[in-house]
Amino acid sequence: MAIVDQSPLSPVADALRALAEAVDRVAALADPGAAPRVEGAEVASVVTGALALAGRLSAVAARAIPVVEADGWWSLEGARSITSWVAAHGRVSHGQAARLVGLGRALRDDLPTTALEVVAGAVSVEAAHVLATVASTPARKVALKASAQDCGEQFLVEHARALSVGQLRVLARRWASHADPEADERGYREATEREFLDLANTTDGWHLTGFLTSEHGHALTVALEAMSGRSADQAGQPAGRRRATALNNVVRTVLDRDLSGATGDHRPQVTVVTDLASLNRALGGAVPDRAMSQPVLRSAGAREVGSAVPDTRGASRSTTDVGGSAVVEPSGGASPPRLVSDVERSSVVEPSGASPPGLVSDVERSSVVEPSGGSSPPRWVSDGERSSVVEPSGGSSPP
Repeated sequence: MAIVDQSPLSPVADALRALAEAVDRVAALADPGAAPRVEGAEVASVVTGALALAGRLSAVAARAIPVVEADGWWSLEGARSITSWVAAHGRVSHGQAARLVGLGRALRDDLPTTALEVVAGAVSVEAAHVLATVASTPARKVALKASAQDCGEQFLVEHARALSVGQLRVLARRWASHADPEADERGYREATEREFLDLANTTDGWHLTGFLTSEHGHALTVALEAMSGRSADQAGQPAGRRRATALNNVVRTVLDRDLSGATGDHRPQVTVVTDLASLNRALGGAVPDRAMSQPVLRSAGAREVGSAVPDTRGASRSTTDVGGSAVVEPSGGASPPRLVSDVERSSVVEPSGASPPGLVSDVERSSVVEPSGGSSPPRWVSDGERSSVVEPSGGSSPP
């Protein structure tokens, strides 16, 4: 639906028609395939002149958008907002339409001098966009109304005529920071106060909802991208599923490596107390080719030390290192092997008879002193660096 009256009596329609005809003539003259072809300084003038006129026409359109918005023309065709209407009728992206809408409102409400200059071509449309960004808070809008001597809007327009867009952007940013120094902190505090993350335990999983600031959202996005898998089986997965897997990887990495620093020197652990037979069934399998009466626990990361531990009664036993825990296998007898694990190392020395081993655990090393008989109970000995259990020389008392 055309907004402009196309009747011959409409001056706007006549002007637009004459403008279209002028553009057609310029396009025909500047056609690179035409003969004779425009070259040299003349074709350079086509580039600069066309860009300048395009900017002026964009400014004219931006100044007219608030009028269309106020009249309600955009709602007659079912558009959900003025930005959607501009994007559809102007055949531009939604982002560019939003910039034009914002520029039009700023030129109408806060930048009257800039509006005149940009339509006349004295200030580029990009410079007008830069000046529109500073009219973002009430304090800055008040500062724009000041005189040129007090660094108001006229001060910015004078520099916009001479500076490049990049230089003007730096000046505008510093001007805005001086006009309202608390704006950035205030905006950050307001965004931080809106942050939240809710976890709801549902019947078949957990549901996440939340809101993050731009800074925290970018940081989380980068972390998830870094922890996302690159394997071929994950190539066809939806993006949401890959992000969920990456979030789980981030959590496990922090906990397994104790990156939080909240648990001291060691990562969070779960301690389970179980008997040897249940542990053997849980881990599965046994170490083959061993001269022993019962199987010895073995894990996927076990490494065999192959060292022999002398018995106090002359028998020898071989030691197997299972993921940081020591399993000492007896060379004879019916006693099952023992498995002990602590922070650094735990050792179990199996007896050759029926007496149970003694167990000691400390920071540096755990050791066992086997009883050879007698009935005296064990006693503790501490020297500041080492604690040990000293088994009596006789008896069958447990360690």
